[in-house]
Amino acid sequence: MKILGLSFGYHDSTACLLIDGKIVACSAEERFSRKKHDNGFPSLAIEFCLDEGEISAGDLDAVAYYEKPGMKIERIWESIKATGKARAILFAGILQKMAQRGALDPRQTIAEELGVEKEKVHSVLHHESHRALSEFGSGFQATRILTVDGVGEFETTTLSHSDANLIAESLNAHFPNSLGLFYAAITAFLGFEVNEAEYKVMGLASYGEPSYVEDLKMSLKSQSEDNKSLAGHFCLNPEYYNTAPDSLFPYATPLLSLLGLPASDSDEYAKDILELRGNSEKVPDVKRYADIAHSAQRVLEEIVLDLLEDCSAIKEFGDNLAFGGGVALNCKLNKVLMEKGYKIFIPPDPGDGGSAVGSAMSVHSQLSGQKPASFFMPYLGYRTTDKEIQETLESHKEEIIFKIWDRPEMLRHIASKIESGSIVGWFQGRSEFGPRALGNRSILADPRRIETQEHVNTAIKFREVFRPFAPSILEEHAEDYFELSEINRYHNSSYHYMLSLAKAKQRAKDEIPAVVHVDGTSRPQVVLRELNPDYYRLIEEFQRLSGVPALLNTSFNLRGEPIVNRPVDAMKTFLTSGLDYLVIENYVIHKKD
Repeated sequence: MKILGLSFGYHDSTACLLIDGKIVACSAEERFSRKKHDNGFPSLAIEFCLDEGEISAGDLDAVAYYEKPGMKIERIWESIKATGKARAILFAGILQKMAQRGALDPRQTIAEELGVEKEKVHSVLHHESHRALSEFGSGFQATRILTVDGVGEFETTTLSHSDANLIAESLNAHFPNSLGLFYAAITAFLGFEVNEAEYKVMGLASYGEPSYVEDLKMSLKSQSEDNKSLAGHFCLNPEYYNTAPDSLFPYATPLLSLLGLPASDSDEYAKDILELRGNSEKVPDVKRYADIAHSAQRVLEEIVLDLLEDCSAIKEFGDNLAFGGGVALNCKLNKVLMEKGYKIFIPPDPGDGGSAVGSAMSVHSQLSGQKPASFFMPYLGYRTTDKEIQETLESHKEEIIFKIWDRPEMLRHIASKIESGSIVGWFQGRSEFGPRALGNRSILADPRRIETQEHVNTAIKFREVFRPFAPSILEEHAEDYFELSEINRYHNSSYHYMLSLAKAKQRAKDEIPAVVHVDGTSRPQVVLRELNPDYYRLIEEFQRLSGVPALLNTSFNLRGEPIVNRPVDAMKTFLTSGLDYLVIENYVIHKKD
């Protein structure tokens, strides 16, 4: 059975191909279009997936779309009515934008674009798409399933179980009560871009203290006994948060009475964040922003932990937890869940991009009566060809020098360059599925050099200086450097996808300080030989030279751009940044003087 899964119309448009329940290919449209968070119809990603499966659209048995647009439109209308702003012009404008993205009637759009019968196109509930990817991807025989995001059709949070007999025990929260929208409001309050920079709030939180926890908890309390959500665990108070589609800001003026004035733009204070490591009195507003970030993070963690204890029937089935939705990218939260004893599965992309996979898995289960295969690896994207590499090199021959190496010699050569302080753009194999670079589209550096942090942030990535970097570390040495959850050291672990923090041991602080954040944590990628043998061998070569079994790894892109996908993308990034070397497969490239 051949099923194409699609998500588009809002952000992170993605296509995925399942054949007989196994993921053959998956990619975000932005990787091909080069438009960050591309939300248009994913024609380029679809073309890639079909080519990878060696099929045409006519060979598809079904197409899955990741949500039900009619219900979403109903929710938008109800939201407009609820604020007394039921203006036909506003609603018509929203519908027009949806139509431009093909999301007003996506089943019709898909049928027309692919040339398939509309009856073959299935719409899946948004949170069911999250749920299916998390449950089926985990491979757990029995598991609790938690999905948390901004909003789907109406649902914002669901808690259920893989046992169909427990469906009556499922819990959910509905719009506007949303942990995702709460965190988005704080993101905007701190001057960061919503749906893009929530991870920066996590980074900033490490510099702060929980000074505003009680204030933020109060803003999430229901003012009515009839308006409680998930047994009263959280409820966005409309006095403090704006959720209407035409709201200028996601927070309301009364929130300022709790938190003070908001930041207009994070870039205006980002350079001062490092001052918080010393004399925070020099930058009182920045200290306040960091405390707000820390407090919001703490509140999120406490609410999620509380609601996981809410359903007693589900709780009896153990501590397996399949976690999906955009909030599952919160690696600080995931660390806390692990510390509480949960064995967690989080797919490489638990957000709306991953919903393309989840919707396909759900439809496969419905049509075949069989479970799709569990997730087994993140390298599902584009793979280049030697011809494409050579064409790229030829088009830039006036700017570069390159050499083709045998693979073992190339690995030794690049390890020596990194060990001597060079920063390397690393382009190998199939691109990663999801927002993390996991050793195939990565920028690599020596984690022993603390000065590497600032250099990569400012001269290569062109981003804020306070942003931390992650280590890629060989599996057998990971516990020498980090405190890891033992029950989460399994073959499909979040540690392999760089989706959880871990406390750095003293050895990590001493030997690899460039990948230890100010709060003493890191976000490690534990590298398995069988998952990425060449990347594993590169780290081994670096260890042979340096004594350290880890590399600094960050995504191969510049600020505001998608991760590189094709050689031409890698070359552009290489030539416009301070990278010392570019490695594309066995081609080692450097700039002419």
